[in-house]
Amino acid sequence: MTRFLSLILLSLIPACSSFSSRWHAAAHPSPSSPPTSRWEGRWISKHHTTADGSPASGRLQAILSPAPHHTLHAEFRAQWSVFSSTYSLSLQPLHSPNHYAGSHELPAIFGGTYQYTAHLTPTFFNALYSSSYDHGSFSLLPFPPKKDFHPPQTPH
Repeated sequence: MTRFLSLILLSLIPACSSFSSRWHAAAHPSPSSPPTSRWEGRWISKHHTTADGSPASGRLQAILSPAPHHTLHAEFRAQWSVFSSTYSLSLQPLHSPNHYAGSHELPAIFGGTYQYTAHLTPTFFNALYSSSYDHGSFSLLPFPPKKDFHPPQTPH
């Protein structure tokens, strides 16, 4: 079992370092590359909870690039606890402006098909996700944040 877990963890290292390379490259795009944008925020599960009963959540980063037919290529790095994972999907435009949908496949043990609906503007990227294993949401802001941006205050 230890060998199996070690192989899984080692297989994630190239994906994470590859995402990091693309994340840093997106900050300094070349004139010949398509425009990309970087986003950062959090995902929140509406199904799973932590030991203290709060919703499971974690850091989320995204790199968005234009793709053919008005679609967007989205690459994500999700973190939970000490683990992280990367995945990509194509976000297809819906009939309503700034709304997209997409999906990606994971092995059935991890929920199978994850479905996404997203609302994207220049200042925020919010989405709902669902699978047989989990459902929840995520909210992202452009990265790095604009110097004059002040996040809304939340009442306590």
